[in-house]
Amino acid sequence: MAEILGTARKMFADNGYEDTTTLEIARHLGISEATVFTYSGSKRELCMQLITDWYGEMSAEPERETLHVRGTHAGLSRIVRKHLNVFIRDGRGLCASVLIEGRTPDTAFAGLLTQLQRR
Repeated sequence: MAEILGTARKMFADNGYEDTTTLEIARHLGISEATVFTYSGSKRELCMQLITDWYGEMSAEPERETLHVRGTHAGLSRIVRKHLNVFIRDGRGLCASVLIEGRTPDTAFAGLLTQLQRR
């Protein structure tokens, strides 16, 4: 599953969500599209999982670090730095995909993004 998520993440970042297919992800990995769907029920679910993981990466370390930081400003500064480092590392493609897909009328997806952003 990690390889599928990693490949989907890169392809969504490079090509955007709409222009990436599960068949392309499978071909890139040398597996069948059915195997992709074995781990994720749909392209949307795959995208939601990788965005959940991505937000988790951005949030986990700053959350641990800020437990030992005194002062709201210092804690917030660490969180902002971590988020910016992830944005720089992953490029604007994945960030754009998150923002674009977050505006879709899919209430489950929008609800997930709201929950992750509040975290």
